[in-house]
Amino acid sequence: MSSEKQASPPTKIPDGISQPLVDRVMNMPAKNLYQISEVFDCTWEPAPHTFESVVYDECGEMVVERNTHQQNGKVLCIPCAGEG
Repeated sequence: MSSEKQASPPTKIPDGISQPLVDRVMNMPAKNLYQISEVFDCTWEPAPHTFESVVYDECGEMVVERNTHQQNGKVLCIPCAGEG
């Protein structure tokens, strides 16, 4: 594992860091938060994947699940898997 600061899953982020961001959004004026327009037609198709995230077993980085590599039963990033 490198000495660089590792990403934390959202459930592990201290309240002192996350709460000011939540407060900022909750107290933001609606004009800065929403864009209101005339009603228009829109075609929507579901995405073929999800944005589920996992934490790599070796380095602890968080990543979208579809970008993971499985090796010897572990979920690894490209460098830890020796592929980059």
